[in-house]
Parts: sequence; C-alpha cells; structure tokens
Amino acid sequence: MAGIYACDTVMKYINIYEGTVGFIPMVNIQAFKQNVRGVGVDLNQVFPGDKNGKIYEERLAYEFMDFVKEFNPDYVINLHEAWTKFDENLYGKQKDKSFGQTFITNSETFSDYLVRSNLNTNKYIPNPEYKFRIQYFPFKANHSMDNIIDKLKIPSYTVETLRTLPLADRIKYHELCILTFIEECGVKFTYWK
Repeated sequence: MAGIYACDTVMKYINIYEGTVGFIPMVNIQAFKQNVRGVGVDLNQVFPGDKNGKIYEERLAYEFMDFVKEFNPDYVINLHEAWTKFDENLYGKQKDKSFGQTFITNSETFSDYLVRSNLNTNKYIPNPEYKFRIQYFPFKANHSMDNIIDKLKIPSYTVETLRTLPLADRIKYHELCILTFIEECGVKFTYWK
C-alpha cells in the first residue's frame, strides 16, 4: 500500500527534464479494491503469466510482462512491504524470506547501481535501525523480479519496507528509494513537494 501512495506522490511532484521514467503505481487493482493480496492467487506467484490463463492474476502477470518488454527500461524497481525486519540471524536461516528495509536482488553478481542506490538512500536515514540492506534472494521461477531478469534480461530489484512501521514512514521510505533509484539511473529531474 505504501508503494502505491509513494508512486502517486512522486508522479505528482517530479519534473523530469532528461531521461524517461515509467510508473505503474498499482498492478492488481481488483485485489487492492477488495483489500486482499490476490483475487484468485497472489499475483507475485504466477509469473511470467499466461495470456489465456483461467485465473485473473495469470492474465495480469502476462500483460505486465508484455508491457515491461515493450517499454524496455534500463531497470525495474518493485515496491513491496514485509512484516519482519532484516536480521542477520534470521536471514542466515531463511534466505528465501523477504525482510523489511531491504533491497532485494536474486543475483550474487555485484551491481554497482544497486550498491550506489543503497548507500545514497541510507544517507538520508538517520536511524541505523531503519537503514536499508542488500538481500540476496534465491531465484524463484514464479516471481516478477526473477522473470524480468531471466526472460527480459532487464536488471530488476525489489524494495521492501517494514510493514510494522507507521504508514507515513513507509511511504516516506518508498518515496526516498524511488527518487534515489531514478537519480542513480542518470535521469535528471527536479522534485518539489
């Protein structure tokens, strides 16, 4: 939910004067309206989707992948929220679990872009408890990030904020992450809020 509000805010106040940025604030509109994770299933469990799928989310995943393929961005950033904060001990036991206050990649390959984005985001977060960490996530064949990387060959990262934080804080963190990732892409913009 915080990612939706953050996208809306950034779209309202950003002025891009060099480069291109695309926003999709909400993918599963029907699930959002019903306040559920999925109408049939969790959308993030059915990628790359199926054009003729019987389940709504299968068709939606296919359309989303088709859109990303056609738009062909340099990077794709997914905004999510996790219930558990990143902790080295928990991460050591459950590398396939999403943790809050992380930037997730499914590649162990070093990404200067991701590292710069992480460092520059954290410059604006005074409390060390809420700084972002980079989390290496095992490949999952049914997730959006993994399919964008694997099938479309586009670097993709997931931002996970901590869902137990107040909504206003989560929105602020997502907004900060969006702006930092855009800046690290080399896009030139002004932002007046």
